[in-house]
Amino acid sequence: MIANFEKSVHHLIAYGGAMGVDSLFYLNRVRFIDSSEFVGGSWGDLVGLAYFGRDTFSSPYVGSASILHEALHSKAQYIARGLFRYQLDENADENIEIPWWTTKNSRTYWNLSRSFDAFHVYSHISLLHASAFITEGSKESLKLCQVASFRAAFLSSLLARASSNELDEERRELVAWLTPLAIKPFGLTDEARAIIANPGRFER
Repeated sequence: MIANFEKSVHHLIAYGGAMGVDSLFYLNRVRFIDSSEFVGGSWGDLVGLAYFGRDTFSSPYVGSASILHEALHSKAQYIARGLFRYQLDENADENIEIPWWTTKNSRTYWNLSRSFDAFHVYSHISLLHASAFITEGSKESLKLCQVASFRAAFLSSLLARASSNELDEERRELVAWLTPLAIKPFGLTDEARAIIANPGRFER
């Protein structure tokens, strides 16, 4: 597991460039858990600590993205400390249906705070996978880039529709800055285009 983790770190540095190197400064401790289903996680009140499932690093593409994912969550905590509005309302109603977690039998809903955090992550991850694909031509990195770019576009569209009471001006500026830098979604179905164009919110 350690060897695969190290390969994923090298992959992040190689294809993430300055973004990858910078992100590693925000991970101070890493723990591995005995789970084949869990990918990774971190805590807002334990900045710099991340935990990963044992199979996360079997693929350097997934592994490097998972490291970047959790590192960006930690970095976001540092960024937020310098904002006028330190936190969004983490207890706000979860009324945003997340399409990539939707199945015939279940629905997943987030609130705006979680959606903002996820946008920050996926916009960066799309760049990591794009860099790997351009260099290696890997079908796995292309697919992962397609997924990340769709998620970033959906969340950007959603955040652009948030009211000023929900999303402050500084975070709006961050979204506006990151959106054109992220990889634009590609290979979309008509349904995916419609979802991005109209990211609905629901009363629950």
